[in-house]
This record gives sequence, structure tokens and C-alpha cells, in this order.
Amino acid sequence: MPTFKEISLAAVAVGAGAALVYYFWKSKKKPWDDWQQEGVHVRDPDELQRKLRKMVADGADKLQVISDFDMTLTKFWVNGQRGMTSHALLETNSLLPLSYREKVAALKEKYYAIETSSTIAVDDKLQHMEEWWGQGHDALVACGVHRSVLGKIVQEGNTTLRGGCQHLFAMLRNSNVPLMILSAGIGDLIDEVLNQQVSVYRNIHVVANYMDFDENDMVVGFKGHLIHTFNKTENSIRSSDYFQEIKDRCNVVLIGDSDGDPHMADGVEHVSNIVKIGFLNDQVQDRFKRHAQQYDVVLTGDPDMSVVNSLLSYILT
Repeated sequence: MPTFKEISLAAVAVGAGAALVYYFWKSKKKPWDDWQQEGVHVRDPDELQRKLRKMVADGADKLQVISDFDMTLTKFWVNGQRGMTSHALLETNSLLPLSYREKVAALKEKYYAIETSSTIAVDDKLQHMEEWWGQGHDALVACGVHRSVLGKIVQEGNTTLRGGCQHLFAMLRNSNVPLMILSAGIGDLIDEVLNQQVSVYRNIHVVANYMDFDENDMVVGFKGHLIHTFNKTENSIRSSDYFQEIKDRCNVVLIGDSDGDPHMADGVEHVSNIVKIGFLNDQVQDRFKRHAQQYDVVLTGDPDMSVVNSLLSYILT
């Protein structure tokens, strides 16, 4: 049994450690000190400070990053035109038949307004999203796509990663922090975009809708369960080896753009703190209030990754 003196010394040590963390926190420049530009909206600065203070104290070993891909890591506007999602890369390319392009354009016309509506509850959107994704994937399989055209489709498309993505990926790699890109898009095309535009590291794990190919490299379907905007969570990988690698990482920085993305961390075990950063790319006036309720930081104006990188750099350095 420890003596009173030993207990007293231990208490002093704990108090000194806490004081040191507090001093470090007070003396360290906060990321929002540089967030003076228009288009950066912090919902509750005090709450954000509390979360970040804990993340700094816990260190890189307790941190994981979860990010959406389309219109989150990629730009919404590219050279004055609407940037393409991974689905849109297929839906607009002349390598695929006109009948397919017309079919998926009609589906988007019907369902996009439902996906982005601020008046329809998420639970009421679920069936519509399953119909949209399912019918679009069926149309793709029916028209016939060969694996070899995917690289060319990305090269010809209008999909560009936001400035600062390479810095983000390298910073996380250097700190051994895993990045899960959790997307309702097409995984094969996401991989192509990443491989063509940045260096991809082993700490990056993409979870998305991956095509299934036959022995002739023709698309015959999609692997696993369907992932759409409102059902993508960390539960999607619960049975994988990757889930076992990250199960003790209780602090999460989440990056998204849709109403469904704030739930991507659902399934994280023993979560302590989640900082949610949301890009608001479209219908800003109509959707801002809801975004501000769901995300700690809201970014408008289609910016680069500077705010995200400054926040993560603050945690990791």
C-alpha cells in the first residue's frame, strides 16, 4: 500500500503535468487566430477550444480523420464549371453510350433536389437515395464498361482535388494518423483521381462503392452493400482489419459537405471528441442554418484545405 508521502508526490506530479498541458495550450497559437477570411464560420468557439485542447493532450496516437470525397476533398467549381463527382465522371463521358447518360441525367433531375432539401427529414430521404444509387448502378452494368477505360475517363473529366490535399495527406502520414475516405461515390474512380493527382500513402483507406469485374474485366456489378449519402458510417468497416487498427483512436476530425456526412463517425467506439468541418458548396442561404447545427466549422466559398490543415497541424505539432 502506498504511503501518504508517495500519494502526495504522485498528486503533485499529476498536477504539474496538468499545469504543463494548460501552459502549452495557453501559449500555443490557436488555428482560428488565422481564420479571419470570409467564409469561415465557427459555431461555438469555446466548445471548439475544449475539444481541441483534449485532442492536443491525447496526441496523434488517439486521433483518426474521416473524410468524404466528392465536393469535400474535391473542388465544387473547376475553371468556372461545376466540378464532377466520381459518378458524374461516368455520367458525362462520351465513352459511355448516350442511352446511359440520358438515363442517369433523368435520375439526377429527380433525386438531387431530394438529397439536398432542407425540409425533408433524413429518414424520409433514405429510400429515395437507395433507388437513385441502385438504378444508376444497374444502368452502368447494363451498358458495359471495361476496366481499361477508367483512367481515361478521369483524365478527360473535370474533377480536381482541393489545394492543400497533398499537404494534408503527407502531414497525416508523417504523424501516423489514419485517414479514412468514406464515400458514396465509385471507389475505382476515386482511386484513379488520387493516383493521378497526389501521392497516396498506406495510412489512407478508401471505403466506397467498388465495381465488380468478370474474367474479361467487364463491370458486372458492385461489391458489398450499397453506400449512399445517408448510410455511410464507420459501421461500414466494422468487420474489417482496418476497423481493428483504429478502434482505440477515440478522437475524430470529420470532414464532409452533405447532411449525411456528420454521421460518418457513427460506429467509432469509445469516442471522446469529434470536430466536424463542413464545406457548404451549394444553396448556401437555404442550407446554412442546418449546416451550422451539424458542423463545428462551416466553410463557404469553395476554399482550399487551409483551414482543415491548420486545425490538424495545431493538434499534431
